[in-house]
Amino acid sequence: MIFYSVTFPIIAASILLWGIAVQRIIDGPSDPFSASNTETPPPCDIVFIAVWLGVSILAGIVSFIVLFAPLSPEISLLIIALPAIGLIGRPYRGAVSTFLLDLLKHRPSGFRLILLLVTLLLPICFLGSQQTILFDTAYYHLPLGRIFEEFGAIKGLVTLHMNFGQVSSWLVLGAPSTVGGEFGWGSSIANTFICMLAAVQAAFALNRIADGSRRLCDFIAGIGFPLIFLLAARWGMISSLSPDVPTMLLAVTIAWLLSLPGGHRSVFFAIPVAAFAITIKLSALPIGLIAGIAALYMIRGESRRFAVSAAIGLAILAPFVSLSVLSTGCLVFPVSLTCFELPWTPSAEQLAVHTETIIDAARGGGRALPTDTTIVSQFLTWLSRDKSGALIILSGGVISVLLAIRHASAEKKSHSTARMQLFTPYVLAVLGLIYISVMAPTGRFSGGYTAVLAAILIATTPNLEINFRKLITIGLVPLSFAIGTIAIHITAPGQAVRQMISEQVINGVYPDPENGLLYPKRLIPFDIHHPENRQLREWTSKKIGPIIYQRPVSTGECWAAPPPCLPQGVHPNIKYIDPDRGVRGGFYIAK
Repeated sequence: MIFYSVTFPIIAASILLWGIAVQRIIDGPSDPFSASNTETPPPCDIVFIAVWLGVSILAGIVSFIVLFAPLSPEISLLIIALPAIGLIGRPYRGAVSTFLLDLLKHRPSGFRLILLLVTLLLPICFLGSQQTILFDTAYYHLPLGRIFEEFGAIKGLVTLHMNFGQVSSWLVLGAPSTVGGEFGWGSSIANTFICMLAAVQAAFALNRIADGSRRLCDFIAGIGFPLIFLLAARWGMISSLSPDVPTMLLAVTIAWLLSLPGGHRSVFFAIPVAAFAITIKLSALPIGLIAGIAALYMIRGESRRFAVSAAIGLAILAPFVSLSVLSTGCLVFPVSLTCFELPWTPSAEQLAVHTETIIDAARGGGRALPTDTTIVSQFLTWLSRDKSGALIILSGGVISVLLAIRHASAEKKSHSTARMQLFTPYVLAVLGLIYISVMAPTGRFSGGYTAVLAAILIATTPNLEINFRKLITIGLVPLSFAIGTIAIHITAPGQAVRQMISEQVINGVYPDPENGLLYPKRLIPFDIHHPENRQLREWTSKKIGPIIYQRPVSTGECWAAPPPCLPQGVHPNIKYIDPDRGVRGGFYIAK
């Protein structure tokens, strides 16, 4: 917990400096965001716009670097320090100074804000310091991160394991923190830091609501982000490398950007952030679609901003697309229509099977159902197996219908711009919920969209809005969040696994992960698929022809074993593309 508390301000400052630079490029030096401009959002909003732009551009930078070199901790530290070097330049230093002066002149103050920051940040630090128990992180998130940290991008990663085709800019961004290896403690740094950024923004938004703000954007940030933290606490996702956490947070972020007052300018800042979301996970496609449509709607008189923001968005997308082609042979894996005929490209049948496996598992509540299962049986099985996911998706559906009915029956008195600020976040959330419900109905993919709808419902319902403001004023909202987060954590299904790990540490079977107070708890590579076996994962080196790899012995998960570690072995016809370079040269399957 102390590690996060000490390092977060440093990382946040670097992200902010990157974001100020991007914000200045999009806005233009002749018309910057300034508190003196009446169309400009409050300085705190400008700060958070810069923060999310900074995270997005960082992801694009590391995705570009990994194409040519491993992502070592030294490289990541250099990237973090780089904006400070840019302060040597007078124009950039002047822009940063103006930015900070505006912020200081309009800074909020008061005990309530401090209470909100503490009660939101401390639970996040606590959750980020806990034991990693998420199956996907053990199965392929960590192995991919270890590959990027050790070797960089590798041609034909998908030939090693089909799940390795699911490359993500988030796994690239988190790769340097996996350097500790098997019993390292840094793999949850990326998820914890982005949650802390969102928690700070939520605290400022809640403080403004308590002061009387009725802006929709404040409700989206103040309600949406904490709801996602509660979901992540139940699933144990903050102390992991799961891309689902940033994807949910970015759905709320884009909705917030689209709902900012005077939002014709902030819409263009949404494009790079939406591009970043798409590079994390395909479940973010509705985010990119709505952000692009909104920007096109606002393009009149803003063609320069649109062109620049679109160019930056493409610059963020391009390295990821290149990484995807290098790893899988496809622009969008596993969509066969986007694939090229490369030596390592999977066959159309393999891609179809992999797609069906993902979709069928989600529709079956975690496990695929027999092909002759009726639609009614599928729905009932999904409800019984994925109760929390079903609750999130169905709640989102009910809220979206209620909002649509109320909007249809209400008188159209509001200004077109105000309607746009409400309409675009609503459409974003509804479209995202429909997309997830059809493709892969699970709460991990839809949580962000439902959180946006819940925020809109509270913000636009007078009684709910008034009562919510009162609860913030008397401190019940932050207190309830802190208590609720811990309560959900200790009552979640994963708590039994954490208890088992503690018992095995006491018995001397597992190594001591430490208490998480100074640093996050170290990885314990247990049999995550069958935790009741209480086995510690072991691995052994295997060799097929010239290819040497690691494979788990007692379990099916690699965790953070030396890369490349393959949970299911390798194809017997796998070959090095360049034998002299070995793993770094890539792989293909000989016909």
